[in-house]
Amino acid sequence: MQNNSVDRLAKFFLASSLALGCALSAFAQAPEPVKSPARGEQTPAAESQQPPAAGVIRTESRLVMVDAVVRDKKGNYVRDLTEKDFKVYEDNKEQSITTFSFGANPGVQGNDQSRYMVLFFDNSSMQAPDQIQARSAATKFIEKNAGSERLMAVVDFGGSLQIKQNFTASADLLKSAVKGVRTPNIETNSQSAMPPVTVAANGLSSLGNSESDFGARTMLLSIRSLAKNLRAVPGRKMLILF
Repeated sequence: MQNNSVDRLAKFFLASSLALGCALSAFAQAPEPVKSPARGEQTPAAESQQPPAAGVIRTESRLVMVDAVVRDKKGNYVRDLTEKDFKVYEDNKEQSITTFSFGANPGVQGNDQSRYMVLFFDNSSMQAPDQIQARSAATKFIEKNAGSERLMAVVDFGGSLQIKQNFTASADLLKSAVKGVRTPNIETNSQSAMPPVTVAANGLSSLGNSESDFGARTMLLSIRSLAKNLRAVPGRKMLILF
């Protein structure tokens, strides 16, 4: 009797396991309900049928203006030259000249652009007598060339870059900024008789010229920084280094 009860109990669990297995199998194989797209949405098939967006290609060309001053053997200006008398090279490759004009003619194209000139005084490389001579020459230059068509600025370098006068057409303001002698914080052309300091290590030179080298590099970096800042200013720019 016990054997019959055990057999019936085993058959019951076996039937229950088969029923549960079939239910799980049916649930796993049931297809997912299809969702209808909402209003304004597109199905993947519709998206794949959309034409690809057309690419946009942009090109840019820049006009590089090159000034040339031509004199003869006696120092007189040569004024009867034409475009065929000039050739422009960049990286040993001849460049095409698209426009040609004389700067002395106010009616030619391109002369309506502003002209900016920077008077850059490297006080770190000039002693007081040299500064006096350079600033005197700059004062005479300002008196003859300052005007509304040529704006000038005055910059001093004595270890750091200082803008003494921003761009202006006023000759009085420019001459005031040029006047005087500046004492630099560093000297790149020092004439002191201090003996060089040697370094007790192989492959290292003396430290006697370290200040001069540092000052010279800093001055060149100042010019590069100034040029980068002027890049966004429209017009023709020139820098005169004293």
